[in-house]
Order: sequence, then C-alpha cells, then structure tokens
Amino acid sequence: MVLDWRKVVCPLWVGGVLLPQVEEFKYLGVLFTSEGRLELLTALPAATKISFGRVDQRVTLECGISTNPTILEWFYNEEKVLRVDRKCNIARRSNTRGSTLEIYNLKKEDAGKFTCRADGKSEEHWLYLVSVVVTPSGVLQEGSDASLQCEVHSLDQRTTVKWQRPDGFFTNNPRVDFKPLKTSHGGTWMCEVTAEGGESFTTSLTFTVKPSAPTTTKSSMNPTTKESKSIFRLQSCAPLPLGLHWWIWVALGASYLFLFLLIISVVLMSQRVTTNKVHD
Repeated sequence: MVLDWRKVVCPLWVGGVLLPQVEEFKYLGVLFTSEGRLELLTALPAATKISFGRVDQRVTLECGISTNPTILEWFYNEEKVLRVDRKCNIARRSNTRGSTLEIYNLKKEDAGKFTCRADGKSEEHWLYLVSVVVTPSGVLQEGSDASLQCEVHSLDQRTTVKWQRPDGFFTNNPRVDFKPLKTSHGGTWMCEVTAEGGESFTTSLTFTVKPSAPTTTKSSMNPTTKESKSIFRLQSCAPLPLGLHWWIWVALGASYLFLFLLIISVVLMSQRVTTNKVHD
C-alpha cells in the first residue's frame, strides 16, 4: 500500500498489481529517469479516507467495512496495534467500539496511515494531526513580540493552512507574527486545514493581550507639583501690599501694640516717680 509520495521502479508494481491496471491512484504526472530506472511519484489512493485530529485531544476512526465484524484488526503504518499486538505506544492509548477506533491524548507522531481489516476486507484511513500554539506562552503583553503557529503533522504534507482572524479576515499562512502585539490581536483565531482532496478541518485558539501600563510622568501621577502648588497659592491667597503675607502683618501689629503699651507704661512710671519726688 502507498503511504505517501513513493518511488515506483519499473516494472511498475503496486500492491502486487501492475501500475497501468491500478485505476484508483491519482497520477501526479511526474515521470523522470534516475540511474536508468523509470520512477513515478504517486498520490494517496482515491479510496483512502481522510481524518483530522488535534494534538492532545482524541479522534475516532470509523471502519466502513462492517458495523459488527466477526474479526476486526487495526494497523498503524502496517503495524498491528489492536487485538494482535498491543506493544506499541499508540495501542496503549487506543480502544475499539464496534468497528471504530478511538485514540486518546493524540501525539503528533500518531499521524499517518491506519488500516482496518474485517471479514477479509481492508480499508485505509489517513490521519492528519493539527497543533495550534501561541508563543510565548502565558500572559501576552501589549507591545511585545509573539507568533501564532498552526502546524500539520503528517507524512504527506499536501495541505493548505490559513488563519481566520477575530475580525473575520483571512491570513493564508500557517504562521502569524505579531511585531508588536496590540490589544486588537486578542480574541479567537480559527485555523483551517484543507487536504488535497478538499477535506477540511477547523480548530480554534483563543488568547488575550494585556494592555501595557500607561507611561505617566511625575506631574501626572502626583497632582501636587511645584506648578500646581504655585497655582494653588495664587488662587487661595491674593497678593497683599508690599508682597507680605497676612501672618507678617499680624506679627508687625502685635509688635507695634507691644511697643505702644511699653511706651505708655514707661510714661506712667515716669509720672509716678515725678509725683513722689514732689511730695517729698
């Protein structure tokens, strides 16, 4: 069975059948000679079923041969994974329900060809795995740099990837770079993967961008600056004559009063002394 792009050397035998008699293959029309041998690049068999899954999640593969087969075997890249040999890693995370195969906690290495065999018949499934990630992880700060990646894991890479932005517009690239990040970049981004045969898969990633702290000066953070103090003084205290403050005038008035009382006291004392001398 053809798993991916394969070199077929003359005589062109595929699966025990001469290539001209195999009609389910999609020919790519690429013929060339290498070291005197005729070679052909072929696509996946047309009968292959395409399935998608997301890394770290689960996927269910349906064997369409029979809903309740008496004998059912699943193979992963020609290796038996269920009922015959459960030693490989993917078998420990697999289960069957009827004729379906469920794989939990998907790893990117799980991508590839799955084959179900039941009641003497076989059916091929090609599993594409998709991972979406934003870098760096954690809190995304406005003004910093970040990137968004939608990666397809498969031996066969004939897929197209595009992102749908939160505003509805599309970016025809599996990687989106933010230099720098803006708060408007936050939201739900949709990654759409399309296989060569038209089968598509969509998954989403949501992230938020934390606004950067406003750049403020001392004057804006502390309203009691020199300028504001001066304005406050001018507004609360009208200028007095000679530019003196009220408390200075109070002090001067008290001094004059004290001096006046002192003079009166001296005069009275002087008159009293004079009077006493006259009587003597």
